[in-house]
Amino acid sequence: MGSQNVVMNRFQRSFRLLSQSLAIIRRDRSLLWFPVLSAMFTLVAVAIVLVPAAVLLLPGATADSAHTWPMLVVAGLAGYAATAVATYFNVALVSCAARSFHGEDTSAAEGMRAANARLGSILLWALIASLVGLLIRSVEQRAGIVGSIVARLLGAGWAIATYFVIPVLAFEQVDPADAVRRSVATVRRSWGESLIGNVGLGIATFLLALPLVGVGLVGAAVVGASPAAGVGLLVVAAGLGVVLLVVSSAMGQIYKTAVYLYAETGEVAGYSSELLEGAFRDKRQGRRRFFG
Repeated sequence: MGSQNVVMNRFQRSFRLLSQSLAIIRRDRSLLWFPVLSAMFTLVAVAIVLVPAAVLLLPGATADSAHTWPMLVVAGLAGYAATAVATYFNVALVSCAARSFHGEDTSAAEGMRAANARLGSILLWALIASLVGLLIRSVEQRAGIVGSIVARLLGAGWAIATYFVIPVLAFEQVDPADAVRRSVATVRRSWGESLIGNVGLGIATFLLALPLVGVGLVGAAVVGASPAAGVGLLVVAAGLGVVLLVVSSAMGQIYKTAVYLYAETGEVAGYSSELLEGAFRDKRQGRRRFFG
């Protein structure tokens, strides 16, 4: 019962911290530009890789050629491009979020200038993350059921270990290896709060998406009888779905930034010190219970 209460308290605290992250977005809506720009430039970057590759490789491709080295190189380059773009704009968002905590006005241009100052580390980190991703996918594809299980475990461990890499890259002059070490140290200090917050954001996004799915299904069902109404409902559902994804993405990075900065400095403007301290108090109490 005691452990259940601890978990429930963490979820409640995380949802309250997430609501404060949403308040940051309401105050500084320019933060929403970064997920939008990230999605747009990711599509462009991946297209730059895939379109020429399709022209050159697809005419002679067969079912067995999907795993040949040219295809693997193309997949690796596309993955690297997507990772680099996403990392770049997340670093830009995090840099602006830290200023927004203090009530300062920010802009997309300011965030990109901050990301440009870390461009070398961003590109190197994207390379490492892409190679790790390819390695995990290779294990999953080549070792059957056991490989699939191992790959999922490796993927989960990698995601946890690198949870705070983006804030580290944004605020610290470190190489990617040091960024991973700093991220792991912060995950340990914040106990499970950062991860529970991520799960809580996922649950909230899923629940909010359900009505939109319902609207989309209704639109699909009536489009034959009433094309205008059906298409209208589908457009509304799709539009609100995009907004939800953009806000959810921004909230996740803002929340992560707040937890990281509190771990490093002991205070974050715009957030309840009591809520943030609770995460680290639970960490200390958990250590005492575990080690006696």
